[in-house]
Amino acid sequence: ARRAKATRFALEAIGLHSYPKTPARSMTTIDDVNAKEIRDLLKTEFGVNVAGGQDHLKGKIFRINQMGLIETFEMVWVVNAVELALAKLGRRDFDGTASRVFNEEYFKSIINPTPKKEEK
Repeated sequence: ARRAKATRFALEAIGLHSYPKTPARSMTTIDDVNAKEIRDLLKTEFGVNVAGGQDHLKGKIFRINQMGLIETFEMVWVVNAVELALAKLGRRDFDGTASRVFNEEYFKSIINPTPKKEEK
């Protein structure tokens, strides 16, 4: 759940929008007019495979898997690669926002852990 939340925050910080409004924890889905172009760049330029949409969502969304044995550093690379793809498409300047926001959100619970309730 923490990795999914950090991924969503990172992608929203670079101007992308989650789909649907209430996202699943197992997958981050992004609704974007350039979904196909982003997916193509992720695969060819950065070695990142993400799923596309099906049926009426084909070419309109891309999906980033959160399930299984996905290491945190791999997810940081994915959000970084998405930001690089947006830069290649001329949509934003690359400044490392996605990886910074991911790391801040993901690791903040280690720095400021939620106090545990005392056992009775």
